[in-house]
Amino acid sequence: FLGRYIAYPGSTFTRTFKFRNTTSYNYATTGVYISDGTNLEVFGLGYSGAGGTTGLGQVIIATCGSTSSCGANLVLTNIPRTDLLIMRLADNGTNRTWSISYDNGGTFAAVLTESRTSFLTPTRIGYYVNPQNTLTASMWVASLN
Repeated sequence: FLGRYIAYPGSTFTRTFKFRNTTSYNYATTGVYISDGTNLEVFGLGYSGAGGTTGLGQVIIATCGSTSSCGANLVLTNIPRTDLLIMRLADNGTNRTWSISYDNGGTFAAVLTESRTSFLTPTRIGYYVNPQNTLTASMWVASLN
């Protein structure tokens, strides 16, 4: 489920993640996560509908008590299907904001703003792949700035 991670930066930062989702199956997701070592908050891209080359993309933000036990989605928003995804996490010391860019990083739209310690106080940030049961998911990381 979890991929590479780095230590969660100091109290004020912005990190931009750029990756290509090579998943072609329903409900398998790839994206970015923050964790306190036990709990997770994931911000990713999944597909609905027929999957494969059809269906809508979905931006998903969910909280998880472990890598195999996620609760209700905080956000589930349909977006045009895309394979290249640019996400951003900004933390101003009080709140963290998850954002997404639809124009290759030119502008970002906030998807969720929450308290910096909502659900967890993160100690790491990284990429994840969630294959969903017996399905396959993969990603190609372009950058982590």
